[in-house]
Amino acid sequence: MDLSLTEEQLLLQDSFRKFFLKESTPERVRAAAQDGVDRTLWLALIEMGALHIRIPESAGGIGGSLFDAALICEEAGKRLASAPLAEAIVVAQVLASLDSEVAAKRLEAVLSGEQIIVPALHPLERGGQIMPAGAAATAAIGLHDGELILIERASDNEGRQHWRLSQEELRDRRTLLASGEGAQTAFLAAVEEWKLLSSAMLGSLAHEALEQAAAYARERIQFGRPIGSFQGVAHPLADAVTDVEAGQLLVRRAIWAVSSRRPDAAAFVSMSWWWQTQAAATAVRRAVRAFGGYGLSVEYDIHLFNLRANQLILANGDPYRELEIAGERLFKGATGPLPDAGEIGITFDLDEKSAAFKDKTRAFFKANYTPEMATKAHHSTASHDADFHRKMAEEGLLFANWPVEYGGEGRGSREMYASSEIYEEFNYTTHVLGTTTVVGQMVAQFATAEARAEIVPRILAGTALCSLGFSEPGSGSDVFSAQTSATRDGDDWIVRGQKMFTTGAHLADYVILLTRTRSGGAKHEGLTLFVVPTALPGFSYQPVHTYQDEKTTITYYDEIRLPDRYRLGEVDRGIDVMGAALSLEHGSGSLYLGQVRMLENALLWAHSTEYGEAPIERSSVRARLAIVRTRFEAAAAMVARLVWADDAGRHNRAWGPMTKMFITETYVKSAWEIMEMGGPDAMERGTHPLGMVELGHRRAYATTIYGGTSEIHRSIVAEKALGLPKSRS
Repeated sequence: MDLSLTEEQLLLQDSFRKFFLKESTPERVRAAAQDGVDRTLWLALIEMGALHIRIPESAGGIGGSLFDAALICEEAGKRLASAPLAEAIVVAQVLASLDSEVAAKRLEAVLSGEQIIVPALHPLERGGQIMPAGAAATAAIGLHDGELILIERASDNEGRQHWRLSQEELRDRRTLLASGEGAQTAFLAAVEEWKLLSSAMLGSLAHEALEQAAAYARERIQFGRPIGSFQGVAHPLADAVTDVEAGQLLVRRAIWAVSSRRPDAAAFVSMSWWWQTQAAATAVRRAVRAFGGYGLSVEYDIHLFNLRANQLILANGDPYRELEIAGERLFKGATGPLPDAGEIGITFDLDEKSAAFKDKTRAFFKANYTPEMATKAHHSTASHDADFHRKMAEEGLLFANWPVEYGGEGRGSREMYASSEIYEEFNYTTHVLGTTTVVGQMVAQFATAEARAEIVPRILAGTALCSLGFSEPGSGSDVFSAQTSATRDGDDWIVRGQKMFTTGAHLADYVILLTRTRSGGAKHEGLTLFVVPTALPGFSYQPVHTYQDEKTTITYYDEIRLPDRYRLGEVDRGIDVMGAALSLEHGSGSLYLGQVRMLENALLWAHSTEYGEAPIERSSVRARLAIVRTRFEAAAAMVARLVWADDAGRHNRAWGPMTKMFITETYVKSAWEIMEMGGPDAMERGTHPLGMVELGHRRAYATTIYGGTSEIHRSIVAEKALGLPKSRS
């Protein structure tokens, strides 16, 4: 995984960002509203080489990649550029690929700005088609009876807001450009490229609309405070920006799939288009609503984003039809020509080191995962095996991402994430490993030398496990309301209180504990963290069985005498340590892995003929499974960005909470989507495919709660991604 832009791509992006910022102002967008084309901007775009970007160098073009073109379209979308950019890029590419004098002359006319030619996105046998970006178009190209033809716009069809192709134009104003399989393939591939470029445009348009809404919500005062501080405003915007960014990453994942010639690349194109139409429609709607009545005023720019988004979304027809196409491509073997993406630079593939570490982990599991362990395989702590855990530690598989100075190997997040996929493959718990990793790193970073010397070697050897003691009966996500107390008594502390949902405490040797060491002041003040050995007198626990077939615990701290050497960080400065601990927990991408098994079981159910015709034979089932797969791939893209950014040192405080919220919320939605299709059969618990989906549905709810509820993460995303004030009401 490497999502870095090359120096050339960064320069390209920056050049067009500056260009559109200067040349596509709101005033000029309004002035070009009649036919959608700013002629001055259009000629300048041509001069900059935008239409040459996908023409091969051998044909006089730039020879840029599909991703290069998408980067230009992103910048155009952000500034509502009044230009048929995606349409012209793909038309120029098709014309340049044809070996005919007619095509060459038309290409020259396009590249000089003399003509605006757009693609007919659907076969021309389908009458009355409205051309995309057709208000200012002078001609269109498309397929008719297997031939690639050009149709001149009739003069009596000019000056209208849209160009609806007439039967007379199709009959009397057509010119043959090319025939044969090669011409058909080139054009159909161009239509798929148009979907990707337009998806890129939609994503940046929607993101900019949300940023403008957030800017307004920071300034608009109602009821004595900025409206952005109200969750009713902040949370919908946070959801919208999360879905939009997921879509932007999904488009890049689709471009990578096309570049890699993956068998499912065509499906990725359809999934990306459908997702972005939905995400953008929601985003611009919420952006307009954030402005209240002013959002309806033409004096405010936000309505322009709504109008442009609608034009783009509907240009290809009903977006749901693209979802049906995705289903055909995913589950019925339907294929379609795809563009040559060129050298795109980015990749979602595992790098060699990550792939090697994943292979090492799989080899260990195959050699050491016993039949006895298989019988108790479970996603919860019930599958933990102490001997297996110790052997993994000996092999350097558990804490390899710890810094070398802490005793680890300094492996990157991508390597660790790749290896974690094997845990899900064998249905072996990651709960204990996850909590022990968090506690261990906190001890290594903040503990006294004496405590580090005791605890860290035991963790690294696989002989000590740890749990998190944050939540209390009266404080869940609001961890800073903790009431468990620690009172100084000489060189010791007397700890009194209890913690809820201390998962793994029945196995743990240590619990990291948030305590109140001073009352008064703000609630985040006067907090201190400790690491508590569970062998000390006064520690006890009580099991709590959950509805997702997991066992967590309530832990009790009854007058525990705790030496000061077990303190983490400064007294009354627990907030400093907690920030590091929560960032580790929020930034975990492992919650995505539970969806892998669920999707596998959904497909087993869909292909089963046990009760007659396989559900997959129904188009509605294929379309809904395509929705599930789309969410799955978007989640994978979000996780890829997170682990790549961590390795690359490109920290963004919104990405961890955004990823956690997205992958868990889509987990719930997808699980229910599958259960709805299964009907009452989906309520029958067991190890059969729908039974595993039902279990996944229950698991999914838990993921939206632990590590901070989705509501907490929405507030964080609103603050960090959109710059909104804190929203706690």
